[in-house]
This record gives sequence, C-alpha cells and structure tokens, in this order.
Amino acid sequence: MTEPFDLSRYAAAVFDLDGTVWLSEQPVPGALDFVARCRELGLTVTFATNATAFSVERITELLIECGLGREGDAVITGGSVVARSLAALGVREAIAEVPPAMAAAIAAEGVEVHAVPDSAPGDGWAAPAPDHALVLGASRAATFGSVERIGHLASMGHPLYVTSLDPGYPALGRMEPGGGMLVAALRALYEVEPYVLGKPSREYADVVRSQLRTDGSVVMFGDSQRADMGIAEHLGADGVLIAPTGRVRGDQSRPTYVTTGLDAEIRIHEEA
Repeated sequence: MTEPFDLSRYAAAVFDLDGTVWLSEQPVPGALDFVARCRELGLTVTFATNATAFSVERITELLIECGLGREGDAVITGGSVVARSLAALGVREAIAEVPPAMAAAIAAEGVEVHAVPDSAPGDGWAAPAPDHALVLGASRAATFGSVERIGHLASMGHPLYVTSLDPGYPALGRMEPGGGMLVAALRALYEVEPYVLGKPSREYADVVRSQLRTDGSVVMFGDSQRADMGIAEHLGADGVLIAPTGRVRGDQSRPTYVTTGLDAEIRIHEEA
C-alpha cells in the first residue's frame, strides 16, 4: 500500500526541468522553495532533462543563476546521454542533424560528426557499418530536405538515434517544438524505427543512477508521464507526476503520486 507523500523518506530527488521546475529558464511557482526543502532534508539533487539546445555546463550555469542549482549538482541532458551512448556503442562517425551543443558533446566523445549531406553521402555510407550512425535532435536548422535525407539513410539500415519522441515541451505561454516533431516528419516518409536514448530509455536511467551518489530511496519529479515516470520505473524510484490538468493516462508509466505543481499538494495516485 502506498504511503502518503513524505519528502523526508528519500535520499535523492531527480527533477525534470521544463514544465517541472522552470519554464523558459525561469523557476515556476513553488520550485525554489521545494528544491531548497529537499536540500534542507539532506536529499541530493539531480536535474535530468531531454534538452539538447544547451550543454551540461550552460544548463548548470542557468540553474545556479536562477537559484535552483548549486555547484556540484548533477545535470544530465539528452545530448550528453546520446554522446556517451554512441561512444559506448563503438560509433566512430555520425551524420547528425542536431543543435550545435549536442554536436559538440558527441565530438567530445571522439565521434566524428558530419553535417547532413546535400546529396548522397560518400562510399563509406553506401551500406550500414557498425561504427556509423545517424543522429536526429531538436535542430532549429533542420529542413525538409535534411530530415528526408536522414530518413532515407535510416531506411537503408543505418541505425538512427534520437533523444525523444515528444513533439514539444512547455515554455512560457506556449509549447516549444521538440525533436519528436522531426522524428514524426521523418517517419511520415519512411518506415523506420529510431532508437531513443533520452528519457525514458534504460541508457538514460543508467546515467542518472551513476550520478545519484546514494543507495537510498529516490523520488523523480516530472511533467511527462511517458518520459519522466518511465525513468522512475527504470530507477525503481517513486514518481511524482506534475499534471496541471490532473489527467493521468492509463497506457503510460504509472506515477506513484500526482500534483498540479510543486506549490500544491502531492497526492497518492489512485487508478481510475
């Protein structure tokens, strides 16, 4: 039986960013006080996002500037997990349509990053190879042509790695387009199945686990039931779903608790 929510029962808290603790890099109501309360109770704080537009270093700076973060907090991004995973898979070259920060993270892991070619790529890409991969992220420079070419190469059998299937994420007063929009466009043209390395993948969860610095109980806060509650499942953690409308889907990872925001009551989620 699920017990009423009690923050003091946990050793670590993992927070999603957009729609959970901030919008457009500005703290949402209650977030500053809630994160501070976690620290007062001795919880380690980790920030885990699928974002690709900023580097880990830049997000760390933004978190500290707005009062949410501190030096030493673990920060994990979709871009950093993809970069680490590609290197672990033995990938040496990647054709990538991704933001500059993500391309830099991939290159820093020793993977040679190529821009999407205007025409057919070189002979080394005529057939799939174990050390070659395609990567698609939330690139604002993407075009119909670049997405089509990535899709065509994927249809030839080259593995396609993406950070997320989510079409967008919350920003102040609107939704910000996400990498999932590009993936959806690609899949409208070609029947391909991308490998998701961002939330809620096991690869992402493994990186979060490696950063927790505790063997105690963990609680995950996030506004995406599929992505954030999926990571909570992989971690064996309690999941707190930020659901402003109160809606919880029956076909996605089940949260342990539900709330409308970090400034509101956190309630036990009861199945309908």
